[in-house]
Amino acid sequence: MWTLKRKTKLCAISLMVCFLLPFVGSVGLCSAATTYTITAEELATLEQHLSALETNNETLKAILSTSDESLTVALDALAQSKNELTMLKAQLEKAKNEAESARLSLQIANRDLQIASESLKASEAEHRKRENQLERQRLLWQILTVIIGGVAVAK
Repeated sequence: MWTLKRKTKLCAISLMVCFLLPFVGSVGLCSAATTYTITAEELATLEQHLSALETNNETLKAILSTSDESLTVALDALAQSKNELTMLKAQLEKAKNEAESARLSLQIANRDLQIASESLKASEAEHRKRENQLERQRLLWQILTVIIGGVAVAK
């Protein structure tokens, strides 16, 4: 029967034949080269086209170089704008914090002013009360003085 060694050899030979078959068929084709002929007018036209393409290529390279420079400048401007935006955001945050602090200080000052106003009103009321008391006391002393003076004159 077929041994493993024989099967392996047969597979290897079959694979080599399959791979080499296309090369053997193309050897005959390579030897038959096709020849093209071109007129001087066609050659001149092709040279003009080649020259135009080279000119276009150089123009496109110059445009690309300019575009690269413009892109670099734009990227630099963008980076600078980002930095300024970051700085402005920080300033805005600082201003917000300062405004909040000022608002709280204003609330405290208003509360203290209201307390002081109430205290002043109470103090003024107490002062009027004390003045009225002193005025009544002075009037009482005046009445007593007149009475004592009248009693002393009558004796």
